[in-house]
Amino acid sequence: MYLGGSQFMEVTLQVEVYRRSAYYVSTVMIPCVLFLFIQYAGFFVDRHVAPARVAISVVPVLIMLTLSSDVFEKIQRVSY
Repeated sequence: MYLGGSQFMEVTLQVEVYRRSAYYVSTVMIPCVLFLFIQYAGFFVDRHVAPARVAISVVPVLIMLTLSSDVFEKIQRVSY
């Protein structure tokens, strides 16, 4: 490269970063969708059977909390 009587060397570095998302899809996303459908099934249980409705509603929420805490533990922390 020539600029106004001085010569400068130019170095270019190109870095490509790929994320393997199959791990998170299979361990987080698919279970989340399945537990969402299980929780939605609680609307179709007879309302006179309260313990079953509560169990169908609470267990997926607890599982989702466990999955989210696992994900938050594995991601990197940022300063902002």
